[in-house]
Amino acid sequence: MYALQEDGSREPYTSPAGGYSKLPFAYWRDGWHRELSLSAKAVMLIGLSLKPGFIMPQPQVKTWYGISADTWGKGVLELRKAHLLDTRTGKDRDWLRGKGYRFDIEYSMLAPFNTRAEPVKKKEEPEVAVSEEA
Repeated sequence: MYALQEDGSREPYTSPAGGYSKLPFAYWRDGWHRELSLSAKAVMLIGLSLKPGFIMPQPQVKTWYGISADTWGKGVLELRKAHLLDTRTGKDRDWLRGKGYRFDIEYSMLAPFNTRAEPVKKKEEPEVAVSEEA
């Protein structure tokens, strides 16, 4: 017996090629699977699939992910209260509006759910020339 595709085609299973997210063990260890509402879990799963600082336009939430803007808002609020999601308002010049600006909200998952964050690079120590003069 062997594993089959989950789409019901009865084809042999093949693992996804990079299009998946990692759910940290802390999700179960710290009890988030019991504590978070369905709205917060939906936002968390979306956030895990995107890079930190992602922008989610409210009118597109339903089209892109199949959840309502209300569900998105409730999930974001709950994750922010739990200190699992950070938001930042970005200000961009909107040239189509003349002198107007566009304000976008940037979302980033926080530890332990910041699985797509860029690793912090260590500063390299400068090389020190050592003379062999005695």
